[in-house]
Amino acid sequence: MTPALFLCALLGAAAASPAPAPAPLPLRRFALVAGVNDGGRDRVPLRFARSDAEHVARVLERLGGIAPADELLLLDGDDAALRAAFRTIEARIRAARPTHRTELVLYYSGHSDEEGLLLRGTRLPFQELRRWLESVDAQVRIAIVDSCSSGALTRQKGGQRAPPFLVDTSSAVKGHAILTSSAADEASQESDRIGASFFTHFLITGLRGAADANQDGKVTVSEAYQFAFAETLARTERTQSGAQHPTYDIQLAGSGDVVVTDLRGTDATLVFPETAAGRFFVRDRDGRLVAELRKVAGRPVELGLESGVYRVVRDEGGRLGEAQLTLPSGGRATVPLEGLTVVAREVAAIRGGALVRVPVDISVFPPLSLNGDRDTVNAFQLGLFGARTTRLQGLGIAGLVLWADEDVSGAQVGGLWASAGLRVGGAQVSGIVGYAGALEGAQVSGIGGMTRGHVEGAQISGVGGVAASVTGVQLAGVASVLHDGAIGLQVAGVATWAGGWGQGLQVSGIVNVAGALEGTQLATVNVAGELRGLQLGVVNVSTGAAVHGGQIGLVNVSREVDGVPFGLVNVVRDGYRRFLVVANEEGTPTLAYSGGNGWFHTTLEGSLQRTSSGGVRGWAAFGPGVHLGHDRLRLDVDLLASHALDDREPYAVVTLRALGVLPVSSRVALVAGPTLNVLFERTAGSAPPIGGGIGELTTPGASTRAWIGLQAGVRL
Repeated sequence: MTPALFLCALLGAAAASPAPAPAPLPLRRFALVAGVNDGGRDRVPLRFARSDAEHVARVLERLGGIAPADELLLLDGDDAALRAAFRTIEARIRAARPTHRTELVLYYSGHSDEEGLLLRGTRLPFQELRRWLESVDAQVRIAIVDSCSSGALTRQKGGQRAPPFLVDTSSAVKGHAILTSSAADEASQESDRIGASFFTHFLITGLRGAADANQDGKVTVSEAYQFAFAETLARTERTQSGAQHPTYDIQLAGSGDVVVTDLRGTDATLVFPETAAGRFFVRDRDGRLVAELRKVAGRPVELGLESGVYRVVRDEGGRLGEAQLTLPSGGRATVPLEGLTVVAREVAAIRGGALVRVPVDISVFPPLSLNGDRDTVNAFQLGLFGARTTRLQGLGIAGLVLWADEDVSGAQVGGLWASAGLRVGGAQVSGIVGYAGALEGAQVSGIGGMTRGHVEGAQISGVGGVAASVTGVQLAGVASVLHDGAIGLQVAGVATWAGGWGQGLQVSGIVNVAGALEGTQLATVNVAGELRGLQLGVVNVSTGAAVHGGQIGLVNVSREVDGVPFGLVNVVRDGYRRFLVVANEEGTPTLAYSGGNGWFHTTLEGSLQRTSSGGVRGWAAFGPGVHLGHDRLRLDVDLLASHALDDREPYAVVTLRALGVLPVSSRVALVAGPTLNVLFERTAGSAPPIGGGIGELTTPGASTRAWIGLQAGVRL
């Protein structure tokens, strides 16, 4: 071969060689999570849609690789708020596309019908939701909808069902996957006992690791769906509403699996060994059910959880045993199979055997009664020392203890303790302690009343009342406690506490605490995780994203305020906080603090004035103000009431001040402007000389005097 031919062959081979594949873009995930309890006036408020959304958001953040800045949580918004959230998350995805492969997870929990989502009396059609989902500029879009008739979303025109497999972060899969909690003609159900909807409860359990069928430490969309489908169907087959069938519509092109959660990044791991079998329930320190799964022998199961103390209950063929475990941060703990503490089995709401109806039961002690050891229904029950029944449909009275394993429809009265295992559909009265799994009516107790389910009516206690949630009124002499939330009125002599979401009114003598509140808090100290309404007290604190309403008190603390913060001291982390050092036309120095939001603030200031005798007079002033203008053209207008601190004769000065603001740097600005001052005296001429004034207006013998002044200084 000649050199020329060799060179041509070499160049041809080089031209035929494929170019190296470009490096894959890093993955960036986004999530829009929405939970709405309120579907409108004609819909019964849900209890767990908000908390379901919060739990999903927490799992996606901790195990799903979603940064807090890329996750948007919307609670109890209407259709306009959800559309605004669509635009926000879409803009974030669009900004990330040039440098990242993007994926979107959309989760909604709340009301819907065959036509669309129902949010606080408004509707967002399924067709619009689907069009938005298909238009978002992300390579993979996953939508999870937990609501009634949500299966209608998977039956929109153009949907083609595909085998349930999805993405690995390194693959080139594109498209969407839609998972719904129920078929188009089915109701999605929630449960007081698990404190969540069935579908989301099992979806979260699956995402924590129970759905990891191939044990690769990752949970894919198909694994999560198959686990949630099987568990939801099994748990709802015998409910009053009937079996619930989750559905899916997957349209993806490519190969691989879309990984939703990666268990290798979990804070702590709970391990169910290979030989473990039965149904397991995992509860946290506060008794909340965080995971539930059926475990078959043959393979281990690992759950990714937060570090802390957990109680694990094992149900194996009707035998219950429990163990308490501590999960250290970054550590692992194995569920023991031996040495479990035996737990007395609760009578189920649905049983195979029939109940025996005993119209009247007279009991000295539960074994010495007409009921005996049978599962019975009583219309009247009288116990000298104690009485027990499965169901009470009438009136029960006991001198010391009376309890029902399942429910009471009527009245249950106990001198020391009255208890119902599931529901009270009437009244429960106890001299010291009353307990009911759920209550629809009234619970009255001399010392403490506790309802772990849902209260619709009134709970009144001499010392403390505890309830999972309330729709109505909760009154307590010392403290009222709600594990989940309140809808209605919560009143206590010392403190009220709502661990979840509150809607209505919280009133106490000292402290109100709410995880989130839509309504009003009245107490010496008010604390809310998120506020939509009014806090009125000496100290008001909101630790959530924003206050949508108002805070009125001596000290108001919040992250952000959309309404009015009115107090001596307002501390708004993302709002307006400024110090002013100014002097008036006489040279009187003044130090002021202003705090509020972008348009409203209150100012607290003090000043020192030289008197005619050579001494010093102190002044204190307080009042509201507004910000006008924008950018470099700003004007702060304040209305202040001032009073001297050392004079006994009552008089006051009201000042209207308008200060122009000239920024020097991001934190320093020069301020200057006129003031209009009005002096009010009880007796004309009793006030000492105050301000030289410009253009002073006086009337002989009058008790008011007005003048125009100037102030200038620095704002920090």
